[in-house]
Amino acid sequence: MSSHRPTAITLLGLLTLAGLSTLGAGCNIIAAGTFLIAGGDKIEAVYQLDETKTHVVFVDDRGGVVRQRAARDLIAAGAEEKLLEEKVVKDMIQGRQAIAASKTDRAGKLLTVAQIGAAVKAQRVIYANVDTFSLKPDGNTYQPTAVLSVKIIDVETGQKLFPGTDSGLDAYTFNVTFKERSEDAPGTFASELGEEQKFARAVGVRLAQLFYKHERIENAGDSLRDRRK
Repeated sequence: MSSHRPTAITLLGLLTLAGLSTLGAGCNIIAAGTFLIAGGDKIEAVYQLDETKTHVVFVDDRGGVVRQRAARDLIAAGAEEKLLEEKVVKDMIQGRQAIAASKTDRAGKLLTVAQIGAAVKAQRVIYANVDTFSLKPDGNTYQPTAVLSVKIIDVETGQKLFPGTDSGLDAYTFNVTFKERSEDAPGTFASELGEEQKFARAVGVRLAQLFYKHERIENAGDSLRDRRK
């Protein structure tokens, strides 16, 4: 995903490569892509994934805050590529398959997260609902912001593995906010859609980083926080 001018994401220290994998439905994906981050203190993983299990990232949008289906796909793709690149897990199913499976229902009822995982033959689901996703949260200031609520679901049992029951949390919620860069604000509707897609992939990288020890992105102005539902 290259550009002739520096974009908001590349200027913030994240370099994204080409788009979604073209593998067909039912196929697993292989590691692809590279991401650069600024140096800083190490941040511990919030949860250790079982590397022997096949995972899928299911990006949900219950509130309809993500206007592009492609952006949801790219959040998932950014996460799964980074998890494979860092060898956090060995095998993953494409997240866009989970999004497609979520449209199916049984007897008029939406599938559960575990059922969605089973439909794509995953053993664990990294579930992330997008609570907030905007380039201009206040309508004017260019400050890409996303808030995701994350759970890990075991497909066979339907059990929520993370956060644990002792945490008192329904989901682990984290905030990704990039510092204001008004000079990088897109000037046209088409360029705004493009920036949303670049930001989506960067959000996916941050999602993946929850699950391995990584360097803090000093110049991104982002923060991790628990928030009780």
